[in-house]
Amino acid sequence: MVPRQISSGVVWISLFLFPLFLRLFWLLSLPRPYLIPDEIVYPQAGRAYVNAIMQGNLTSFRLQPLAAAHPPLAKLILGIFLLMAGDSWLSDIDISRILCALLGSLTCIIIWVHLKRYGNIVAFFGWFLASIDPLSIRYSIALLDVAAVSY
Repeated sequence: MVPRQISSGVVWISLFLFPLFLRLFWLLSLPRPYLIPDEIVYPQAGRAYVNAIMQGNLTSFRLQPLAAAHPPLAKLILGIFLLMAGDSWLSDIDISRILCALLGSLTCIIIWVHLKRYGNIVAFFGWFLASIDPLSIRYSIALLDVAAVSY
């Protein structure tokens, strides 16, 4: 009797969904807003950055009063997510937290991919530790940090 192979799609989905559910469970159970002013200012800045790009006004990156001291990548990604969500039943804070959970789960996948060259056991162990690490889950709410680690 030959053991059945698990398809690679199921493996990738499992590697992504396990850390995603852990992070979403924690992030969506926090009070709103939890990080002040980040969870209030970053969605506003993200929307302003995306609107500026759509209008062709790139000087607003320099003049943006909403947290202009930080690099705009994470806020741009958040602005795109907010634009895609439109007028949904989710608040800006919820969408920001979902984005953080997605990027945190992506980080676990990146760890798997980089450790795969050392073998499946090492890759699984590294992925599992990153997935259940309390600090990784706890700090997955910090949008700028999660985006910096993912990219």
